[in-house]
Amino acid sequence: MNTLQDLKSRFNHLRIISASNCGVAHLTMPAAEAINHATKKRLELGPLAFKDAEIEGARRQFAQEFGLLLNTSPDNISFVPSVNDGLTHVALGILSRVHPKRPKIALYKSEYPSNVFPWTRPDSKIGFDPVWVLGERGTGDRPLRFSVQEFKRALDENPEISVVSVSSVQFESGFKTDLEALGRVCQNRNVWFVVDAAQSLGSMPLDPKQIHASVVTASGWKWLGGPEGSAVLYTSPEFRNWIKRPGMFGPDARVQKSYSDPGYTPAPGGKMFELSTCNYGLISGLGATVKENQNAIGSDKIWEEISRLQTIFLDRLRAPNMQLVDLQADERAGILSFVVNTDPGNVVARLAEKGLILPAPRGGYLRVALHWFLTDEQVNQAADLLSADLKSV
Repeated sequence: MNTLQDLKSRFNHLRIISASNCGVAHLTMPAAEAINHATKKRLELGPLAFKDAEIEGARRQFAQEFGLLLNTSPDNISFVPSVNDGLTHVALGILSRVHPKRPKIALYKSEYPSNVFPWTRPDSKIGFDPVWVLGERGTGDRPLRFSVQEFKRALDENPEISVVSVSSVQFESGFKTDLEALGRVCQNRNVWFVVDAAQSLGSMPLDPKQIHASVVTASGWKWLGGPEGSAVLYTSPEFRNWIKRPGMFGPDARVQKSYSDPGYTPAPGGKMFELSTCNYGLISGLGATVKENQNAIGSDKIWEEISRLQTIFLDRLRAPNMQLVDLQADERAGILSFVVNTDPGNVVARLAEKGLILPAPRGGYLRVALHWFLTDEQVNQAADLLSADLKSV
């Protein structure tokens, strides 16, 4: 059985220190190899590749691996190109179910756009009416956190709210939502609970049933280490049975008698949200990285290692002119956000030239997103480079 150190050795080819995993993470070797293999099949077999049992099996493996990762049935798993695509499917599915009613949704005011625009559709006559939870602001009026109590109050004051949608981890401050507590509030009020897990899935455990979620979606190219253009969508059987049909219509996603037959029956399970002509290279790549990394190591061990590396990093920092965002220990996740006394964008640009890759600043914060595959030496080097840069300005 491979140890964590054995698996870390797969990343020895990196020529940089990759600490941008909340933005675009480094593509893992299993993902790259699977993509290359599927692309070669497509090159050799042309259209017959879609009939090849190995490529058709890529979708099954994708669903099985994410079923294992999320502790759910593979039938509840869908491949989608992005969080935006997945939530648009879900939002339009709900809207088609309740038409012509315009439902209400509770959203955090500083949510990531991919978890806002699929719902509110500001330039359209269709969509949800948002009820905004303002949350608490931090240093310099930067976004910081919100409480479950604020969402509870919004639901009590607006009983017509039918959906609550939140990010598991906020992209700006790194604040981690108490998903289980918020999900329980939604469950007690018969409100659909939707989670954008782009900033946590792949770095810490997540069980949709445990948090009472009806929908969970996450990008493949962040903490999961997969390719751009790949994402996962979980939907509960209860939610799928209620909406009855997906929100975006296309013939490939349906079981039909013929393409000329206007009637259709949605495909079973999570396949109802998928197109049949998918990019099997992307599906293979994302499935492979989850199999060889997250499921091989275990989500608990990955988060334990990330936490350990964060402690090493913070202990090593020697920059008096930077302040870690004011969050409690149980509110922290993979993103370390800092307030600095200079333009964080310039810091990111200078460090990139020295081989330390940080994510783009968001909300006025300088962010650091360490992942499990980094070595102690690399983490110490990252802290030294950041400390030296901030001391020089």
